[in-house]
Amino acid sequence: MITNVQVEGPWIRVYGHNSERLSQMPYFNLKIIGFSSDYFVTREGPWIITYDRRCHKIGQMLSKKVKIRDVSKENFTIKDGSWLKMYDKYCCLINQRSIRRKIKLTSLKSRERVHLEKNHLLYSIFGKEVI
Repeated sequence: MITNVQVEGPWIRVYGHNSERLSQMPYFNLKIIGFSSDYFVTREGPWIITYDRRCHKIGQMLSKKVKIRDVSKENFTIKDGSWLKMYDKYCCLINQRSIRRKIKLTSLKSRERVHLEKNHLLYSIFGKEVI
C-alpha cells in the first residue's frame, strides 16, 4: 500500500506504512501528479504514465493540453477542454461527460430576467433571449 511518493534528489521514492521505502526509480523530466494506495500518476512531457508501488509502468497515454483533476483508488480524472474524462490505472477510458458553463446569478443586472426551465438556464438581456 502506497502512503507517500516524493522526489528525493535524483530519485522518486515510494513509501508504505511506517515510512518503509517500497521502491525507487530515477527522476528524469517528470512531475508527480498524485497517488492512491495502489498506483501513482506522473506527467512526462506530453505523456501521462501510471506506475505501481514497485515503480513498474502499468499504463500510459498521450495528453498534450489536459489537466489532471483527481487521483483516487480506482481511477483518475482529467479535464480535456470542456470534457471531464475518467480513466482507470491502466489509462483506459471509463467515462466522460461534458462540463456546462455556469452563469453566476449574482452577476446579472436588475434589467435582466432569469428563467429556469427544465434544467436550462435562460436569461434575457435587454429583451433578447440567450441560451
